[in-house]
Amino acid sequence: MHNHARVPVGVLGASGYVGQELLRLLAGHPGASLVFATAESAAGELVEGRRLVKADDAPFDRVEVVLSALPHGVSGRYVHEARAAGKRAVDL
Repeated sequence: MHNHARVPVGVLGASGYVGQELLRLLAGHPGASLVFATAESAAGELVEGRRLVKADDAPFDRVEVVLSALPHGVSGRYVHEARAAGKRAVDL
């Protein structure tokens, strides 16, 4: 039996090049569902049907996987926070 549920994913740093590519790839992925995307200066803007939020406001409790495209040095804090909340986190 196959589980066709989509995995809820959050993207940190969605306004940069890597973040934008992640959003593009996730939009076409049948097994993923974008729950949140963050961008500090673009917070409040609508992207892929979701309003961008600041990283400090990311709802880690609503996702299973967090993908970080934040700059080195900034990313570690949020990846650690996501993992401490029991989430899988990938720092790109």
